[in-house]
Amino acid sequence: MKYLHFAAVDRQSTSWQRADPEAALIETADTAQWTVTLPDGNDSHTVTLYTDGINTRGHCTCDGYHFHDRCTHLITIRQAQLLDILTIDGEIVRIPTLDAEAADAVERQVANQDVIEIDAEPEAVRSDGGPLDPDEDEYTAGSDGETFGRPEGRL
Repeated sequence: MKYLHFAAVDRQSTSWQRADPEAALIETADTAQWTVTLPDGNDSHTVTLYTDGINTRGHCTCDGYHFHDRCTHLITIRQAQLLDILTIDGEIVRIPTLDAEAADAVERQVANQDVIEIDAEPEAVRSDGGPLDPDEDEYTAGSDGETFGRPEGRL
């Protein structure tokens, strides 16, 4: 779980632009947890978000969060609260304020989820957590067909 400061998020970032709480499927999963499926995504991810009265802490199961500490799914939940969006369960999205004991329980639950997922190799993603377009040319080291080090013929 990481501390989050949504006011510091660039409103022009692709993460902010992709966040669409009115079109996303948001389902209440547990205390301070939702399952979020974005309209341009095929996968649903578990978002955990709460405040302790001073700080906001969050976590998401998507690869974008693990690479960039923040993701479109977390921003979607934050925007959903600001806009009084209903979940598919008919509940208004509210980021709860948890006492220390409840926060510890939520963080243990997230840590257990991470242990289960640790064996899965994360896929490379854009900085906003979205999938890479397979039609885009990704230039990685060695993609030009050249080998690194000494050429085999000059050993």
